[in-house]
Amino acid sequence: MTPLTVTVVVILALVVSIGIFVFAVRRYAPRTSRDGDPLAARERLTEHHRRIAKLPPTIREAHKHSSNHRQEVVASTLCGCFYCCRTFDPADICEWVDPSDDDVEVGTTALCPFCGIDSVIGDRSGFVPAPEFLQQLNRHWF
Repeated sequence: MTPLTVTVVVILALVVSIGIFVFAVRRYAPRTSRDGDPLAARERLTEHHRRIAKLPPTIREAHKHSSNHRQEVVASTLCGCFYCCRTFDPADICEWVDPSDDDVEVGTTALCPFCGIDSVIGDRSGFVPAPEFLQQLNRHWF
């Protein structure tokens, strides 16, 4: 190999390495606000927590039962979605997301069989998924 060829190969290797580095930094860097300001992102999260704290306690508590709830939903006799406000049998649920740590193939959060949104709550949560209650949850969360 001539010295010129070696130089070209080294430069190409550097360009590729820099490209991979830039991709990795953009892909895996901690998320910030849209304008890149981490302080603004934290402020938005704090504002979200303040808004949640103002919700009625029953609404906050019911929402806790809308994710990572597979056993609770499967044991329910009636489920409801507080996005589309429809009720259904738990056997109608065919999609689950949020795989558990134990079994990566099985999701723990139900998706509504009608609208596909992860806003499902079962009656084993202690809350009856009546249309009025689902509409109340919908008003607060959507």
